[in-house]
Amino acid sequence: MTIIGIMDQYFIQGMYCSHEFVHTFNPFATDTLFYFETSPPAGVADADVAKKMEQAFVEYGLTTLVVRDTVEEAMTMIASVMQLMEIFLGMGLIVGIAGLGIITIRNVAERRQEIGVMRAIGYQRDMILKAFLLETSFMSLLGIAVGALMGLGISYTIFEWGGFAKMSEFVIPWAEILLLIAIAFFITLAATLPPSRGAARLAPAEALRRVD
Repeated sequence: MTIIGIMDQYFIQGMYCSHEFVHTFNPFATDTLFYFETSPPAGVADADVAKKMEQAFVEYGLTTLVVRDTVEEAMTMIASVMQLMEIFLGMGLIVGIAGLGIITIRNVAERRQEIGVMRAIGYQRDMILKAFLLETSFMSLLGIAVGALMGLGISYTIFEWGGFAKMSEFVIPWAEILLLIAIAFFITLAATLPPSRGAARLAPAEALRRVD
């Protein structure tokens, strides 16, 4: 016996042989696997066809399997797992944005005297606001860029490790990634805007005479 190949089968497992090869060992053996293609314009669902075939050949123990439905169920399970991972990642994004807001509030509290000195030497409120927003924007964009690159790297590693590279092409959804980057950036600015505006409204005399 010569094995010419091994296939990774998820739905129908077993050994595939020709009719002549099986009959050399058992002349009375019969075929056990059949593939049927239904006609799309017939207007009858594949599940109904499979049920009628089982009813017609019940005495032979026929068991039908709709390949399309089985594949869709498997893909639905995979999609559900991916959506669950996206939910966890979204929660991490919310926690990260909240962390940036807390850091901004702490920076304002720790740098009150610096803000007072800047206001005393002529810095306007909009200049203080822009300085804090620029600092926050730099940190958020740096974190978003590092996260996006790490995410793409991990995705490609899983793609290669799972053996999907042999069956399909690795596609990067640039539109979705850019949309998520924009949403994360604007939410970050919205979370850090109130403490930044509080720092800009801080009076020079109040900031200079307060000792934390």
